Amino acid sequence: MKQLSMFASPLPPAVAEPCLVSLNHARHHLDRELCALDQFTRCGLRACVRFEKLLPRRLHKILLFVSLFVTFATPLLGMLKKSLDDQWKTEMQQQVAAALRASQPKPLKERLKACLDSVDPRILQALAQGQTRFRGDLKPYQFAELQKLSSESGAEAYISFHAESALAFGADGTYNPAQFELNPNLLQ
Repeated sequence: MKQLSMFASPLPPAVAEPCLVSLNHARHHLDRELCALDQFTRCGLRACVRFEKLLPRRLHKILLFVSLFVTFATPLLGMLKKSLDDQWKTEMQQQVAAALRASQPKPLKERLKACLDSVDPRILQALAQGQTRFRGDLKPYQFAELQKLSSESGAEAYISFHAESALAFGADGTYNPAQFELNPNLLQ
């Protein structure tokens, strides 16, 4: 009766012997590789030890330089940021103030002068010379603007506007005849 062993090969001896030879060959090859790896590791360790001896001094110098740079640059960057923030804030306040002024309606006196100047710049010049009554043909948009301004509250201190019901036809289109009287206080 054959003894059964835990290590007994289930293969027949004719097949198992070549496998054992092949296994021994693999072990021998692996031992050679490990020896080469061991030598490589020793060389690598020697290089690391040399590098490690140099590293702390260089690393210390680099860290010192970075630390000094951060120490000096941080306050400078803070001052630069504050300066830029203040400049931006001032510019924004100026823009908001300008937009607010632009959004406010201009006084009646300024709007009336601008309207009369757009109709004919000679009107204000004649008023400065003492002429207070004016009569003429106005384009429809000028007529509407002058009529609207003269109907605002407080306008009676500067202008008295009288619209005529007739229409005039010219080469440039239709015109509305109008007459108005201006107060010299408009120029003050």
